[in-house]
Parts: sequence; C-alpha cells; structure tokens
Amino acid sequence: MTATENKVRFGLKNFHYAVRNGNTPGTPVHVPGSVSLDLQPQGEQSKFYAENIAYYVTQSNQGYSGDLVIAYVPDAMRQAVWGEVLQETDKVLYEVANAEPAVVDIGFQIDGDQQERLTWVYGCTISRPALGSNTIGETKEVQPQTLTITSSPLANGLVKSVTTKDTTAAVRSAWFESVYVPTI
Repeated sequence: MTATENKVRFGLKNFHYAVRNGNTPGTPVHVPGSVSLDLQPQGEQSKFYAENIAYYVTQSNQGYSGDLVIAYVPDAMRQAVWGEVLQETDKVLYEVANAEPAVVDIGFQIDGDQQERLTWVYGCTISRPALGSNTIGETKEVQPQTLTITSSPLANGLVKSVTTKDTTAAVRSAWFESVYVPTI
C-alpha cells in the first residue's frame, strides 16, 4: 500500500540540536517544550531582461533565518551552544563575552493529517536567549524564550533534508538518533 501525502500540517515537537565539529555533525540532543518555529528562506532573486521580458530569473539559496520559541532553554544547551561555563565548586553557570557560539544542525517534527514530516536544517547559529520575565498577577503565565536561528548552506551546498511520504520506516525511526546527511 502506498503512503498518502499530507494535505495539511500542524504541530511542532521533537526539536533537537546537534553541535557540528567542522564538517561532522554531532549527536542530537532533544530540547523539550517546543512552542513555535518560523524559518524564512534567505537569498536574492536576480532578473535578466531581454526581448522586453524577464528572460532569465535566478535565485540564490542562502539558507533560512527566523525564530524558535521554546518553554525554557536548558543549562546543557547553554553550555553546548553558547559556551557558558558551569563553575565546578559552586555549580554556578556563567557567560563569557568572548565565547564563540557553536554551529549546529537542528531537527524537528511537524505533524500532518497522514504522517509526520521530519526535518534537519544544517549549519545553524542560534542567538543567545534574552533575560527577563514578568510578575505574577491573578494567573501564572508561562514566559517562553525566543531564539533566533540563522542557517547557512554547508560547504557542499546542503541546506536541509525533509522526509517524504515514501521515506523508509528505517530512516524515519532513526531520524533523531543521528543527524541525517544524504550523499550528494
């Protein structure tokens, strides 16, 4: 029986990051509490006019940029992605101004009416989370954190990988065990 393609999509879950070591992706780490993800394509469109029309149109693919909203940034992510340091004796986490943020691959799941769509976006940098919160009034309101993500194509041109209705069960079941990297 052939799988059916989704008609709609909804939901976000299973957000992961994997710190890259040069050209090698690291081990995926799950970050619970995904709220929303909005990544917009980056790149320029160029038009060449001839014969009184747009004779040739080309577009550059410079990856994606946008925001991830999560419930809370875990301490382990702060250390792995932004180089924050856990002081050994007092167990205080501190930030150092000259720490270089890691380049990561991000993976996530978006559900659909027929099946989930699994994605890896490669070569991402993630902005540090803002500091702040609000006082408690008559009700407690969760204050999620927003992280800005910018992806850039890898040296081999790879930008992202996404499952389809025909992706094998073996690939789907192992999607977040390691970063999926196709042979191109």
